[in-house]
Amino acid sequence: MNEASSIKQNTLSDALPNFRNLGVTLRILLISNGLALLQALLQANRWAEVPQIMMQIASLLTPILLSALLLLWAAQPWLDRLVYWRGVLAVNALAMVLTLSIYYFGGELYHPRASDGAYFDTVRYALLSVLVCSILLMYFRLRSRVLSRALEDARLQVLRARIRPHFLFNTINAVLGIVRANPKQAETALEDMADLFRMAMSDAQDLVPLRQEIELSKQYIALEQLRMGERLRVDWRIQDVPGDVLIPPLLLQPLLENAVYHG
Repeated sequence: MNEASSIKQNTLSDALPNFRNLGVTLRILLISNGLALLQALLQANRWAEVPQIMMQIASLLTPILLSALLLLWAAQPWLDRLVYWRGVLAVNALAMVLTLSIYYFGGELYHPRASDGAYFDTVRYALLSVLVCSILLMYFRLRSRVLSRALEDARLQVLRARIRPHFLFNTINAVLGIVRANPKQAETALEDMADLFRMAMSDAQDLVPLRQEIELSKQYIALEQLRMGERLRVDWRIQDVPGDVLIPPLLLQPLLENAVYHG
């Protein structure tokens, strides 16, 4: 199960969020202001100081956020062409440059001339911009991975839901065709059918070895051959195929059913 999960996880492609999406923009605003509120709560000595500190933070945060969102919206086509980690570096660099530019051009609003901590504030704001930007990108990356996995599981469930009706009727008809004429073969067929149903009702998140999938496919074909007799001829040609490759269960089933149905 762990190996299967890791394989499915590796197939997920990392990508920067779509900065032209309204939902992404709203999440950036909410998370950024939430982090600003957390910083205000940590800096304040009493509740009365929180609004004042929030106003000070907002005076720098708001122009940075609006400028960054506007530039990221314009740069979205260029960001889409970048490798993920280069895109991350580009977004962080943009955030740092915007922060330092707005801080310096903000005049005495951000760094009074008589202030002895101007250099410290410069470094602090630059690091904070990178930290907040990294947190946002990490959040969107994790969210994308969770949604991608949920989407893959949903696709597998839909595929299996389509398989089961055909699977049920075909296998039952195959067994009914021989149950009176040859009880021994019917018993063997029921055992094969039990294996196939066990796979159909297994956890959709589990991947199975290709070797096992081929064996189940042969059991299904054996059931169909009992029903159709000489009309169904199958020539298995399996060469240089690694049997331990993991694939979704019953992946071959709809192909076999269509091949049998359409001749």
